[in-house]
Order: sequence, then C-alpha cells, then structure tokens
Amino acid sequence: MDDRRLAAIMFTDIVGYTSMMAADEQQALRVIVQHREILKPVVEKYNGSWLKEMGDGTLSSFPSSIQAINCAIELQAKLKLVPEFTIRIGIHLGDVIFAHDDVYGDGVNVASRIEPTAAPGGISISGQVYDTITSNREITAEYLGDKNLKHVARPVRIYAISNSDLPIPAPFTDEPPEESTAAADPSPLESISAPDVAFKSNSLFQELRRRKVFRAGMAYVIVAWLLIQVSTAILPVYDVPVWINQGFLLLL
Repeated sequence: MDDRRLAAIMFTDIVGYTSMMAADEQQALRVIVQHREILKPVVEKYNGSWLKEMGDGTLSSFPSSIQAINCAIELQAKLKLVPEFTIRIGIHLGDVIFAHDDVYGDGVNVASRIEPTAAPGGISISGQVYDTITSNREITAEYLGDKNLKHVARPVRIYAISNSDLPIPAPFTDEPPEESTAAADPSPLESISAPDVAFKSNSLFQELRRRKVFRAGMAYVIVAWLLIQVSTAILPVYDVPVWINQGFLLLL
C-alpha cells in the first residue's frame, strides 16, 4: 500500500552545476559531497526527512512549513561561508507519495518548479506555505507574483523569504501561460526527474528569447533574401561567370 502524507517539501539545487561539471568534473563531484555533508545535518536538526538526491538536487520533507523555512534560512546562512557553491531553495506544502522505492506527488512537482524562481542563495515558497506563516513575526516574505508552472494546472502564488538579508529576485512580469499537461497526464504520480528535464528545456527556450536569437535569425534570413534578389538581377548584366553567382548564393 502506498504511503501518502501531507508535508512541507523542500527542494534544493546547486547554481551553475552543469557548467561546473563541464569545467572540472572532479571538483564538481567534491561539491556534491560537500553539499550533502552541509545540508543533511541541518535538515535532520529541524526534524526533516532526507528523501532523495537527484544529481545536484535534494528533496526533503518536514512536519511543518515553519521547520522547513527555518531549516532553509540556516542552510543559506551556512553556505554564505562556503565559496565553492551556491544553492537555490524552493518549498511547497502538499502531498508526497512513497511508492516503488521512489517519491512522487504534486507536492514534489510544485516544489521542484518553485526552486528555480529563487535568487541564487535565496528561498522561494508557494502561497500554501506563506498562508501558514502569516502569523509568525520571525519570518518575513515578499510577494513575487503568480506564476504558471509546467505540469501544474493553476498559477501558483510565489513569495521570497526576506529574512537575514536573503536575496530577493525581481517580481514576475506578465508572461503568456505555459501549456499545462497536468490534465492530459494519465499517471497520477509524477517523478521528480520529469519536471526537472522539462524546466531545463523551457529555460533554454527562454534564454534564447532573452538573447534575441530568434529575432536576429529572422533579420538575417530577410537580408540574405534581399541580397540574393539583387545579385540574381545585377550579376548577369556584367557577364559575371555563373560559378561566382553560385558561390555567392552558397555563402549566403
């Protein structure tokens, strides 16, 4: 029988780990070990359960949102003294399902999607988590906006924890809603690996848009087409050899 429980889910991820691995594989592996050695004792200190490791990411659960946030704040405070790496943290309150030696559930998916919205060295939480801490004066948070997350049916309210001078990302700008496949997914359980892959592919698309790659490509196609029209009309007038015209077209 599957074990289902409501818990505060904390997802962490090392900033820039893919580039780190490409530059120095041995150093990247040492960072993974150091990452685990720093995080695991702090998670256990706040009654957290160390559930799973996925490469440079970790998944933990806590009995309450307060414990998860206090754990995350202490983790980021400790890591300020560690120059080797920086992490982002995302926290969500939801269901976790233990089945077939793995961890599944909408709570896992949402936590993994919230984590990339945090600033490097920062903590992002869902609206469900925020609603449980509004009466706690020791924890402060800033509203970032509602965000459409992949594989999540509705936009999620996201806040950034602002305690202890934690970095706060800029509020979300208006964005077109991401296509949600949650309703079409026939499986009631979703592994953590699936949203991670989807997020990375979406991040690549957003980065290409940010660098205006698509706009530059379209401009190049238009200019090349105009030059082809001009060369086709003008070069024959001057009896230019055919191979020169062909070479020009091939170059474009």
